[in-house]
Amino acid sequence: MALCCKYLHHSWRLSTVNAVVFFVILASLAATTASQNVITQECDWTGSGSSGASDREVTPIYLRCTQGRVNWKLPRGAIRVVLRLPSPVSSVAPFRACVRPLKGGGGATIWLEKGGSLKKMFREVRVQKGSPQSYKCAQSQNGQVVLFVDTVAGAPERDLSFLYHLEQLPLNGVYNPENECKPCTMEEMAKAFCTSDFGESPFSAQVFFFNHETSQVNVNPID
Repeated sequence: MALCCKYLHHSWRLSTVNAVVFFVILASLAATTASQNVITQECDWTGSGSSGASDREVTPIYLRCTQGRVNWKLPRGAIRVVLRLPSPVSSVAPFRACVRPLKGGGGATIWLEKGGSLKKMFREVRVQKGSPQSYKCAQSQNGQVVLFVDTVAGAPERDLSFLYHLEQLPLNGVYNPENECKPCTMEEMAKAFCTSDFGESPFSAQVFFFNHETSQVNVNPID
């Protein structure tokens, strides 16, 4: 009987120790997961990829704001930035997200993640002093725009920084890239020319319109 009780007591102690160890492991895993998911109501995010980050590590970042800035110091690995409109806006309300790089040394590329694929927005972001990059925009899908930013293998770890701006669209609205192009139509091009300083000079103009991204204006003196 004594031997039986001694055995049961020993087994109980082992079970208790195992339970404590199991709890510690779960707590550690939870803490690790929480540290890898950066969820914030703030507009800006600043982080570093130099503190033990591996080349394969992806840091998720969730931002709920109409505009803000992402600063990635000494980038390494990748970050996945999920942009959403702030509450109480509906989680499925359509919006347009525009992104403009502010700083970059060619060591990172910004992709648009959509429909299970990646579309390149800014290749090996490089911003020269006095030559700011232009905005590029995309329409939301399921209430969010996802940017995947990864580093270029072998490139120097130089800081990356970009601005984002979200604009809510009407329900069932569709983003038209021509909204970002002014002037776009032939009438708008002609009006812009005629109301400018060139329009008051003795010159004639011919406008060649290719698409919403490319146009050409030829200006010739009047004989």
